[in-house]
Amino acid sequence: MTARYDSRTLGDLLADDGTRVTTGNMAANTRMLAALKSATGRMKAALLRAERYTISDITNMQDSGHADYDEDSSEYLKTLTCSVAFWEIWRAKPQRDNDSSARKGAREESDEAIKTLLTGEEVFNVPRATDAGTPKVQTVTRSEIESDWSLFVDTARGRFYPRRRTFKNR
Repeated sequence: MTARYDSRTLGDLLADDGTRVTTGNMAANTRMLAALKSATGRMKAALLRAERYTISDITNMQDSGHADYDEDSSEYLKTLTCSVAFWEIWRAKPQRDNDSSARKGAREESDEAIKTLLTGEEVFNVPRATDAGTPKVQTVTRSEIESDWSLFVDTARGRFYPRRRTFKNR
């Protein structure tokens, strides 16, 4: 969270008594932990509702050492989650300043993060999502037709129908 947002702003928003929470104390701050858990839950709900990802996809994407998942997608998921968490932290504080445009911007950024995942405007580089648009075509070869299918025409050869012309019996 501190890698994506100003620690002074976060410290002010996390403070209940007017004393800024230091960067070292942010990891143990209950409001910060609650906001991050809530944001993670909202992101998982959005990803699962869109049915593009599974829980294992999300978990493996968060694990940066997994071979099939892109590290950039993991970082982008963290950025979107932090955007939602920042709004959760800001929402918990009463509006203490007159700069409502910044507050409104934080909320719009949070809502946009959820919306882009729900609508599929942006997808993560996950094998399941990237392969979703690739058509899967199954074909049947002539040898499969001749060997596997018991066609009535083939069983009645010799009695009712002439022999099938193939390259072997021309």
